[in-house]
Amino acid sequence: MNKKNNYIFSILFVFSFWLLIACSNQSETKNIATNDKTVEVNKKEKHADLGNDVQFMTDKRWQVDDEEGPFDLQLWHDSSYMGVLVYHLSDFNDDLNSAEKLLNFHIDDLKSKRNEFIEVEPLTVVDKQENIKISQVVYSGIKKDESTKFIYFFNMITFDDNPDLVAFVLMTTLPSDFEKEKQEFNDILLSAELLEP
Repeated sequence: MNKKNNYIFSILFVFSFWLLIACSNQSETKNIATNDKTVEVNKKEKHADLGNDVQFMTDKRWQVDDEEGPFDLQLWHDSSYMGVLVYHLSDFNDDLNSAEKLLNFHIDDLKSKRNEFIEVEPLTVVDKQENIKISQVVYSGIKKDESTKFIYFFNMITFDDNPDLVAFVLMTTLPSDFEKEKQEFNDILLSAELLEP
């Protein structure tokens, strides 16, 4: 590893350690003793985008990323990251006035910023929730000038109750973690709920 990577890892380690200490007194988890084993029961937490249009339910271990970024809501835990952008389709011209066009825009945008950007799973539509539909596709790629590969799980959520509003959700993780994280990712996506104005 070069000095720059060592410096970055040192900063991340110190920040993670500080965050762990800061959050340890605010934990809302419970320990339950069963058969001489301690089981941690995680509570769920609600997270809303900056405009308070949409909220998601996550496990308590997901933390809000308060650093300035391109998303209306940014969450992370371990090697996984979630970014949410909420759009009103009526704000766009014909080039981007549909959920499908916005999803393709985001895929093309990230493709221009990554090497070895490859489709891992084709576009599918999840329509299990009563009032929402989720279009999702999975890619892998490597940030330019870096060597670590990531999975990019693109999602576009549409709402029957408000067809003008769409939520773009990008979830990233390491390829080795994706299969074990995928169910939780989908649970978070299916928890999407419109907030009352």
